[in-house]
Amino acid sequence: MRCAIVDDEPLALGILEDYVARVPFLECVGVFSNALEALAFIERGGVDLLLLDVNMPELTGLQLLRSLPHPPAVILTTAYSEYALAGYDHDVVDYLLKPIEFERFLKAVNKAHDLVRRAVGDDQRARTILLKSGTRFHHLKLAEIRCARAAGNYVAFITGDREILSLMTMTEAVALLSGGDFLRVHRSYIVNLQHVEVIEDDALVVDKHRIPVADTYRDGLLRALKSSRRC
Repeated sequence: MRCAIVDDEPLALGILEDYVARVPFLECVGVFSNALEALAFIERGGVDLLLLDVNMPELTGLQLLRSLPHPPAVILTTAYSEYALAGYDHDVVDYLLKPIEFERFLKAVNKAHDLVRRAVGDDQRARTILLKSGTRFHHLKLAEIRCARAAGNYVAFITGDREILSLMTMTEAVALLSGGDFLRVHRSYIVNLQHVEVIEDDALVVDKHRIPVADTYRDGLLRALKSSRRC
């Protein structure tokens, strides 16, 4: 889970960075002492969890939160307990009162991790695509697709109980499956990372299908698998 920290106190920043580094499913992608700089970074996307101090000059944490049309999961941090109610009015995940103990921090980020994971899972299960095969159209949920395989001028989309051939290139198939858990691992194969059962040096097993992994895709695959297990 990708995490950004915003706090104008150097000591607090250091403590939170250390805490984040101790949690296996957290990855720190940004550290900011200025809320305006953090705002521009968060708006670009790629942040799942925001550790946000309430009291900051120029732009407070709550003002930053109100300015985000689609905020990530937020855990507020502050030395002042009177801000707790205001934080919950903004639907934050949790509220941490300084000085923050690691045990209390861990409880908060575990709660955030569970919420983010469920939201990602719900979105993935809900997404569908429409595939044309011959004169028929097939409406498929992305979550049920195990992998896709190049087959001449076609791409075969393989689910748990069927294989659908659709006239398209692999590049078109990659674009069609973008934004989910799909990754190209070979010039002829795309896999759904959520269905990977076995990882070998040069292959994957996905729902009993043994799929080759090309050298040029291996590093990206390992990073993607690590990330998908975090979030």
